Amino acid sequence: MGTRLLAEKLIKAEFPAIKYLRVHTTGKGIATIYAWDENFKIDDVNMRKLSEFGTNEILAHVYFNVKPYDQLMVDAIPDYQEPSEIIVEAALTGGLNKEGIIRTINKIFPDIDLVYNGYDSGSGNVNFYVSDSDRITQIEREIIEQYVSEIIPLGGTVQI
Repeated sequence: MGTRLLAEKLIKAEFPAIKYLRVHTTGKGIATIYAWDENFKIDDVNMRKLSEFGTNEILAHVYFNVKPYDQLMVDAIPDYQEPSEIIVEAALTGGLNKEGIIRTINKIFPDIDLVYNGYDSGSGNVNFYVSDSDRITQIEREIIEQYVSEIIPLGGTVQI
């Protein structure tokens, strides 16, 4: 299930010269690979190879753009926050359905009732809500959204 963390792991294994790497969903069915080698460069040949690798080995239904790593700031991609070990394990294992996503989040937030609220194929948004939303803070909501985004496939976005 091509999550961001799994994609990065696969890319690092296939392209050991890539030292700086970040994969980010940038639209419905679109992900961008930001990469540099140890010399803070990425050439056109490796950009093409990375794009092909993304489509052929990570997710066939996602279009993979490739940009130099320094474009993270230009594209205003949020800073990466290391997720909890439970999220990392789920993202690297993959294959979660909506129930698996909810179970994973409930391991971290056992007192909330996260409910799947459908997939919007027009926007690529996976929607969840917290049934008793008065019980969580805005920060907790943002963390839950970040964690869910780590365990869904690239090319999709999350809204809580």
